[in-house]
Amino acid sequence: SRYDGPIKIGIKNYVFHTGVEGHMIDLIAAIYSAIHSGCRVINLSLGYPSNSINPILRDAIAYAGDSANDCVVVCAAGNNASDNDVHGYWPANFNHMDHVITVAAADDSGHLWVSGQGRGSNYGEINVQTASPGVDILGHFNSTNVGTLTGTSSAAAVLSAYATTLRAQSLQMSASEIVQTILSQRNNPSVSQVMMPQ
Repeated sequence: SRYDGPIKIGIKNYVFHTGVEGHMIDLIAAIYSAIHSGCRVINLSLGYPSNSINPILRDAIAYAGDSANDCVVVCAAGNNASDNDVHGYWPANFNHMDHVITVAAADDSGHLWVSGQGRGSNYGEINVQTASPGVDILGHFNSTNVGTLTGTSSAAAVLSAYATTLRAQSLQMSASEIVQTILSQRNNPSVSQVMMPQ
């Protein structure tokens, strides 16, 4: 079903520490909470490397995109300068679902962010679909400190804001149509020369 009411804009901030299984339960609960609160775009500026899929996380993300919920899910690609097609990175690699989009971080020239020392945007011809500005993005470190942030979490936040803008401009577009609109605006899908959405 398509959304025919006003856009509900709300920000819920959850902090997770990867590597602790209990925090996965919190993440899954946060996704369901966002869905049931009426969120139309969910930003997952987080992730973890693994070669195995967490089926409960997969089910939560699938539930976000079912016809009753119709949420766009934006996932950060990760900051390990790693190929997500070779090394699993979750939830980014759930982008085979048509309401999920995985975003790399681009610098101000539109190229993939690389900082060296094993840090930089993850990439992948299959599992990373686009890039968004992700270098020196103004943001909050906590409720009182503002500064610049770099990485795919920043890129995912920028793309989530863009997806929310598209959603507000065209209330009848489905989540998959929002994702396809974003993907159709890429200048160059090549990961080696990533360009930002126009």
